[in-house]
Amino acid sequence: NSNKVNRTGLVGTLDWEPLKMWHIVGSASFFTQSSSTDAFHRADPLNGTRWADASNTDIQRMKLEAYTNYSRTFADNHSLSAMVGYSYQRYDYRYLYAKSQGHATDKIPTLNAGSTYTAATSTKQKDINIGYFGRINYDYMKKYMLTLTFREDGSSRFAEGNQWGFFPGASAGWAMHAEDFMQPIEWINNLKWRVSYGQTGNSNIGNKAISYYKTGNNNEFGGTESVGVYLDQMGNPDLKWETTTEWNVGLDLGFFN
Repeated sequence: NSNKVNRTGLVGTLDWEPLKMWHIVGSASFFTQSSSTDAFHRADPLNGTRWADASNTDIQRMKLEAYTNYSRTFADNHSLSAMVGYSYQRYDYRYLYAKSQGHATDKIPTLNAGSTYTAATSTKQKDINIGYFGRINYDYMKKYMLTLTFREDGSSRFAEGNQWGFFPGASAGWAMHAEDFMQPIEWINNLKWRVSYGQTGNSNIGNKAISYYKTGNNNEFGGTESVGVYLDQMGNPDLKWETTTEWNVGLDLGFFN
């Protein structure tokens, strides 16, 4: 009985600054896992039967991301930074299994030595996620701050027409302690108000949006040799991204430095 697993992971990042305060960043990661099992049951002392089985599993995950960021200060008081990016993620899964029995000898442990194949199955699965995202930060004299963000994500788990979701966000802050009227109050060194709003998406619905078919023996008229195709799961094409909306209001206070 043997089990072998091979794993390989690669990660790389490139950060390029074509102009001052302008960055272009790209990153890529790749992971693969390949596992195989082989088992052979020698002659059973009670009935002399032997069997063998084998399986192969391949998993691959790939991720590509690229974004560009630019920052600049205007007239000494206005600071602005902007970022836009792209993300691509892919997951591939493949599984193969077979089993045979009726081997004539213990000397040949492979599947082909069996007289009867009792199982043979394979599975393939693929998931793809694509995303576009961006952010704008602005502040005036480090007193008034504004941030705007967005994400637009697409997932292959949903049916056509519902694969994309849009998730915005915004936040604002006021450093009240920096105002002139707060300067006489020396024992308060930090007083900041902030409020934020945002939406996040969830695509963890499994395979519930798409219909799946299976194959099997057609016993409708008493036969066992005819292999038919039947609907195993009726998908719901109206499923969409789950969206969570959140509001936050905060007050930061600091005393006596």
